[in-house]
Amino acid sequence: MQSLLLEKMMTPFEQERVAGQPMRGVIVLDELPRDLEDIPDDAYSHTPSADWKPRSPSGWRLDTATPDGKDTSALSLFYSCAGSGFDTKLNYNFHCSVRGMSFKDVCPHADQGTTNMRFNNVFQLARLIAIFEHDKQPDRRRFLMNDLNHNLVTFESVQKAYAFYKDNCGHVFRALMQHDGSHI
Repeated sequence: MQSLLLEKMMTPFEQERVAGQPMRGVIVLDELPRDLEDIPDDAYSHTPSADWKPRSPSGWRLDTATPDGKDTSALSLFYSCAGSGFDTKLNYNFHCSVRGMSFKDVCPHADQGTTNMRFNNVFQLARLIAIFEHDKQPDRRRFLMNDLNHNLVTFESVQKAYAFYKDNCGHVFRALMQHDGSHI
């Protein structure tokens, strides 16, 4: 019943196309734009070749930056520190004090309205530093720091944020020490 309903809703062109019969008396020009219906079904299906191998020995992991597969995901701008403690998988004792810190811990001479701003990753801290350095009006600075849609990040603010994380987060420090210097 439903197939009959579909056939009634289809145009004659679609009915003949579904039936596999070519339309008679139709001339197709080479310059006509292609419609979605004219694109073959398998045009967008991409199957990787069987002999393709990943470039790095780490496999499909995108968070590693070293060729030998060491995890340096802590060097990402959006890395969120897991906190202090002993990691049995890595056999390393992390000493991190970044969790729970506010902008007052980064910049002690900041005005009262911006000292309670929290950050979770390097990008958020770099954004707060860039706004603090570039905007001199305290009310506007506080407004922009609270507005998460305002993404002002400079190269210098990212450098300062990484320097702060390197001193206060064991994960970032360990990843920097393991990093081989290649592009991340």
